[in-house]
Amino acid sequence: MLIPVLLFVLGLVLLIKGGDWFVDGASGIAARFHVPDLLIGATVVSIGTTLPEVMVSANSALSGHGVKNTFTSRRPTSSIPSAI
Repeated sequence: MLIPVLLFVLGLVLLIKGGDWFVDGASGIAARFHVPDLLIGATVVSIGTTLPEVMVSANSALSGHGVKNTFTSRRPTSSIPSAI
């Protein structure tokens, strides 16, 4: 029981730190290229909400189920930052 709890805590800490690095990197790139913070924020949120959905859809498509879902599930989320 101790090992799964320790692995969960380690994974949570690494996930939080990785998110911090991702946002810091995106902010640094935005500052370097003079991109508005709103656009970077919308893009980061879009990527963060789309990637899990893409992984589930890709896994489903690879197992032979729901190829249509792979393409249609990403359309609304990825089009929002483009509109901004």
